[in-house]
Amino acid sequence: MDNFVNEVHIPEDAVVFSTCRQPYCMKQLTFTGLIVLVLLATLSLHSCGESSEESREGVIVYDVTFPYVKNKVLLNVFPEEMTMSFKNDHVHSLLQSLGGIVSTEFIAHEQDRTFSQYLKAFQNRYAMNLNEKQVYQYIATLPSMRLEPTGEKDSVAGYLCDKTIAHFNIDSVPPVVLYHTKEIPIQKSNWYTQFKDIDGVLLGYEVEQYGMRMKLHAKSVDLREVNDEVFTTDKEYTQVDPVRMGQVIDSLMVSFGASDFFGGGEN
Repeated sequence: MDNFVNEVHIPEDAVVFSTCRQPYCMKQLTFTGLIVLVLLATLSLHSCGESSEESREGVIVYDVTFPYVKNKVLLNVFPEEMTMSFKNDHVHSLLQSLGGIVSTEFIAHEQDRTFSQYLKAFQNRYAMNLNEKQVYQYIATLPSMRLEPTGEKDSVAGYLCDKTIAHFNIDSVPPVVLYHTKEIPIQKSNWYTQFKDIDGVLLGYEVEQYGMRMKLHAKSVDLREVNDEVFTTDKEYTQVDPVRMGQVIDSLMVSFGASDFFGGGEN
């Protein structure tokens, strides 16, 4: 973790992101991003239908898979699910490796338009906080897309979803199939993601981050009370800018052998 390049001075309101190493890389500060995403991922979700205040909170659990893998040796280390908690205008997503050795959290507040990523890597703790302008600066660096509504519908985790295909303007980035529903009461849940123009909560989607394509598919939705503490964190984090966060994650990916782990078609 000590072999990082020196950082250059960056204007206070600017966001600079490190260069991708992989052909499918779309450096996501989310989920998802994320080991997210979430952007990625998270990572990684928009306006929903009317609902009572009492039901505007809950937890969605997603299965997480990696469709482009050269070998499966390290699958036991990478996350198998993502948990997304929501309450009113707050969203919290969590991805973690086996045993919680490495984990990443994303917290987005729609009302004040702030986004934070918290990374735990072994004994180290890093936090990155972005305002609305910085979030949109980042989204603008990602490949643009054309959304193709298919008119098709499907059920995911018991919720009726619309099916949309996202076509990217870069040939090396395959299209993404999105399943989104208006039946879950999360307000403007996609505002901080590359899928910000999707209307409805994403229950099935894929994100590119750190050379990985991560596929998420909701397996359960539980509309229940969520503790406010989920949307806060302790103070034992080192505050970093996007450049340093990218360096930390790049170092982790190298240590896990991700350059050999991902790429090409699934075997």
